[in-house]
Amino acid sequence: NPGLFGDPNHYTQRIVGFDPHYNSTIASHAFYLAIEGGTNRTSGQTVQGVGAANRDQIEKAFFRALTVLMPSSATFALTRAATIQAARDLYGTGSAAERAITQAWDAVGVQPRTAATVALMPNPASGSTAHCVCGTSAPARKCGA
Repeated sequence: NPGLFGDPNHYTQRIVGFDPHYNSTIASHAFYLAIEGGTNRTSGQTVQGVGAANRDQIEKAFFRALTVLMPSSATFALTRAATIQAARDLYGTGSAAERAITQAWDAVGVQPRTAATVALMPNPASGSTAHCVCGTSAPARKCGA
């Protein structure tokens, strides 16, 4: 609950050019909602999370996005695109992980209409069956397999 401490839980509450750690609660709230589900207090949008038993799906999708797909100059819009793409790479288009991550970004106000200002890194995935090697950015085998 970022609002409990006065931190932003929605894209409209970010402060441009301010400490990125302050604005990071927007992304961390999306991460939380994708796992646990719930309603964003600012937008009123509800997310159907994957549930605690499937938390690793969201963790792996965010990890893959942050370590393989995103450049250091990533924006919120690019982070949305990268995490959704990572869920597709790992679990397939239309998967519960992709749905939860998409709903979560919608709920925190990072919409697909928000244009990315930089491009994703080249996707090393060859189709939707590629997986990351735990602890590295090399796509080779399924984490935890």
